[in-house]
Amino acid sequence: MNKAFFICFLFACLGGGFLGASQLWPRESRAERIMWLFSQYCMPPYTQTLEATLDKRLSRWTTSPDTAHWVDDRSASFLRVGVQQCSISTYAPFALSADDAADLRILVDAFAVEQFPELSFDPKPKLGVDALATSWMHGPRHSTQRWGIYSFAYPEQGDSAGSILTFTRPPSQRNKFP
Repeated sequence: MNKAFFICFLFACLGGGFLGASQLWPRESRAERIMWLFSQYCMPPYTQTLEATLDKRLSRWTTSPDTAHWVDDRSASFLRVGVQQCSISTYAPFALSADDAADLRILVDAFAVEQFPELSFDPKPKLGVDALATSWMHGPRHSTQRWGIYSFAYPEQGDSAGSILTFTRPPSQRNKFP
């Protein structure tokens, strides 16, 4: 067998293997990872069990009496979990791209409809002309009874670029941290 043929054959097999692996085990996007974090860690009430799980899986950043922060290296985002709210944020230089922000908005809209049919789409959230925003809320504005999901992303803002996805817990789930 010719040495050049063998090397070409080896590279072809290697390339085919990588192509096949990418189809069998696709890498999740940042938007998908953020939505996964949101569904896994923002939906349950903030308890010591949740905090212990987060400590095992993410890097703790800081803690206050009713809120704790973790960093997720895979999505380059910050997770803030508290008794009233839970949010996932990104900041420049690791802000979401415009495409990732648009994908996240689609995922948030689908999640809100599926998980919380009692929430209503709020067409009013804006954070400027370049912002990608969506909001699903229940209850009167400026009321302690208001709860839901909102997301803002402002990807094309240079050093000010960022995003936030927040779940304001229903009043019945707003507990004091044990």
